[in-house]
Amino acid sequence: MVQILLKYKYSFLLLLIVLTLWAVSLLPSIKINTDFSQFLPGNDPEYVYYQSVKSQLKDDHALLIFGIEHTETIYEKKFLNHVDSFVNDLKSIDGRNNIRSLTNLAYPIKIPMGLVWIPYLDQNQDLQTQKKRVDRDYLFTKNFINEKGNVLFIYFELEEPSNDALVEQTLNSIDSIVNTNENLSIHQWGKTYLQKELNEITKRETQKITLWAFLFLALTLLFIFRKLQAVLYSLILVCISLFLFMGGMVLFNKPFNIMSNLFPTIVLIVGISDIIHLSIKFNHEIKFGHDSKTAFKLALKEISWALFITSFTTAIGFFILRISPMQVLREFGLQAGIAVILTFLITLLLAPTYFSGSRSHQRFLLRTGFSRFTYQLLHYFQRLHEKPKLVFSLTGLLVLVSLFGVFSINTNNIQYSIPKNSDLKSDHTFFENQMGGSRSFEMLLESKNDISLDNPELLRQLEKVHTYLTGIPYLDRVKSPVILYKMMQEAYLPTLKFNTELNLTNEAIEDYNKSINRLSSTNYLMNKERTLFKINAQMKDFGRHEVTAKTKEILENSLQLIDTSKVSLRISGMDHLFDRAHEKRISEMVEGLMLALILVAVVLGFIFKKWSYTLLALLLNLLPIIIGAGILGFTQLELRAGSSIIFTIAFVIAVDDTIHLLSKYQWERKKGASVDVALNTAFAQCGKAIIATTIILLGGFSILMLSSYNEMFTFGLLMTLILVITLLVDLILAPVLIKTLFKKHL
Repeated sequence: MVQILLKYKYSFLLLLIVLTLWAVSLLPSIKINTDFSQFLPGNDPEYVYYQSVKSQLKDDHALLIFGIEHTETIYEKKFLNHVDSFVNDLKSIDGRNNIRSLTNLAYPIKIPMGLVWIPYLDQNQDLQTQKKRVDRDYLFTKNFINEKGNVLFIYFELEEPSNDALVEQTLNSIDSIVNTNENLSIHQWGKTYLQKELNEITKRETQKITLWAFLFLALTLLFIFRKLQAVLYSLILVCISLFLFMGGMVLFNKPFNIMSNLFPTIVLIVGISDIIHLSIKFNHEIKFGHDSKTAFKLALKEISWALFITSFTTAIGFFILRISPMQVLREFGLQAGIAVILTFLITLLLAPTYFSGSRSHQRFLLRTGFSRFTYQLLHYFQRLHEKPKLVFSLTGLLVLVSLFGVFSINTNNIQYSIPKNSDLKSDHTFFENQMGGSRSFEMLLESKNDISLDNPELLRQLEKVHTYLTGIPYLDRVKSPVILYKMMQEAYLPTLKFNTELNLTNEAIEDYNKSINRLSSTNYLMNKERTLFKINAQMKDFGRHEVTAKTKEILENSLQLIDTSKVSLRISGMDHLFDRAHEKRISEMVEGLMLALILVAVVLGFIFKKWSYTLLALLLNLLPIIIGAGILGFTQLELRAGSSIIFTIAFVIAVDDTIHLLSKYQWERKKGASVDVALNTAFAQCGKAIIATTIILLGGFSILMLSSYNEMFTFGLLMTLILVITLLVDLILAPVLIKTLFKKHL
């Protein structure tokens, strides 16, 4: 293999240059996708049911909600004129079905010739008088105005789009209108709006993280290498790998998502780690008087297997995510694994050009300051090797304390991971406070044996459920078919108030249904056959565990109010499905880690051919994971579904340096060196590389702490801490274990 790489090195270089230029030309076509459905497990029976219901009932995915806040009250003509102007602007947009607000909302009154609809607000009439009617019908109008009376809510229904471009065009037109109506304090909400804003934030975040990662990488490399050529080579390697990977994503029409912020770091992990180990081994061979070509051959011959295995085990860790129930993690796992393999191959193809393409032996020399720093650090570590009792005691104490922290890990995460200090966070807070909550609560009633739900008996039962939900303090703006039937009851029987109990007959229901069928919003709450009803409400985001407990209690109490022999009742909706997806992913976190352990153990067993090496490697790299999990528990940072992959990824990344250390130790032992000599040689040669790669990886992952996303911040912080712990384990605990417990077996 080495001969082929050297023989065709310039051909490989030219090929990579051409491919990179092609990939760069594709980069402007990168797509961002934060579609919430990719976070849902496709095999979840609740999700399958929800998909079947969507064909009969509209969900709120196509709804955009505008909250317009006024100083004291909305019942002012000047303010309402501005709102009318805003609504008229919205009506000019293509890609909408309907717009509903208090300014165009009407209530029905029965006259001999049929129903007539009277506007709730007519600016030519006395607004204070009309306010009384709005307040009287608050069971219905509360969906369009807050209780204090200083916020109006406008519902904008998007058309079913034929492609994402049309949705984006509609949303951009809305943004333009919102920006031109500066005299109104407008907040937006809705899942489509949320996705669009998260797309923009993700795009900016990816650019920011990539820029800072490269900047830190350049500074770190300048600290490690003496020559600018070595720094440029490392940067070029990362750029080529990243550009080719991103170009491949565009070529295969694979959009980026919130997890894409990790790709620059992943490429950095593999490429720079391999270069550091290769360059330090190359320098070692140069010191023995070999020319650059021979030194490269010897260096690659000795550590190429270790380089391949470290990349392979890292790729395994990502490929394991293919078993995740979440599409977003499955896609990320596949793409990240491919990025790892691609970067390893590019490293091999580029290495001969730089390591053997010049007569200069000084290209990859380390800076004096870095060499002095590593020498002093390694010297201090060696002193600790002589104090095994101290090392074992501190390790045992850390593990014991960490185990307590593990049982305190916070999985009670809120629904949406929205960056702080963003306009989207401001909108989220507004609707959380002014609309009764940012979450949607959804309950479905489905008839059994095709019994119609619009008969007097079942409608009264539904009314009991509706009344019960309305009385729950943490639910707001409860909507169900009950509201529609009460609206018609009041229209036909004006002496009854809106909140009067339903008093229905089959004949009355038949009349009411004829009028209800003409309403555009009917299919949000009931299907045409009246075999499926929906109850919808707003709910504050208390955190997943508390919301789950509350919804379970609501369901149990509601079941007591209906005839379960005729009607089934269940919680549904996207927010409910997100909760289930989060719970499922976090519960499978340990399974993913165990699978990674098993696969890595098999690979290590194949490499080292001795169970003692495999056992030692697994032990050394489980310790940082346990301590990291303990830190997560004590800090009470949220463990979300997206960040739950951290322990699997941390393990396969942490094991890389251990593989290099043990491989070098085994190499020296096979050459006949004693345990102490082999250990000292491995420690001296691999120690510098381990410190260098750790410093670079610390920078790569700590940059993620600049992210506004909670997942990325938690991921960056924990990976930074785990890497530091791994460094100490590899360079302090590993030698002590080899000299004591494993001396007879290695």
